[in-house]
Amino acid sequence: MTMVYDPQNDSMLQKIKNQGYTRVELMKIRENIIRHLKESPSDERGLARLEAIENTELLPAESQYVFMGFCPGATLENRQDTEWLEKGICKFDFVQSEHQLRRFLDIMPGDIVILKKREEFGKTMRIFAHGQVKAAKTSRINLPYLEMDWEKPKEFLEVPLLGCNSTVDVRSLERVESEMPPEFWEWLRRDVD
Repeated sequence: MTMVYDPQNDSMLQKIKNQGYTRVELMKIRENIIRHLKESPSDERGLARLEAIENTELLPAESQYVFMGFCPGATLENRQDTEWLEKGICKFDFVQSEHQLRRFLDIMPGDIVILKKREEFGKTMRIFAHGQVKAAKTSRINLPYLEMDWEKPKEFLEVPLLGCNSTVDVRSLERVESEMPPEFWEWLRRDVD
């Protein structure tokens, strides 16, 4: 007799939904689930747990800042932010860059994404919009994407580069707090368009 999956009695699922795991634990669980689903793609338990990981925000102390480039080829003519802001998404299409794809796949609900473009080489970047990740859809489609809650301040801000030379640059809360000027924090709280 086959047992019917009952999400209410799945202690791991409930712990995920109740923010009972650290970021590192969730990433490990997600990898194991994705590996399992490749062999058993219709496993209800695995699908339910994966959906919970993709949609449950981390505790604020576990969140990170992601400085995300939005101009392929570093030219504003190629900007993708207009579509992202309209649709409430963020995408990473340059899957040939395995290390950056890995960084993008490690973004989780609750992380803050800041859209940036490098300005003065090695020194500054301009930031244009920011938002919190609501869901990280990385497993059931060909290209990963994030569902975002975007905010677009009326003006961009030029800030220290923080070594953000790639398209996807992840920085810890501690580093951003220690290296960003007060104007950055004011910009995050400004009225939006």
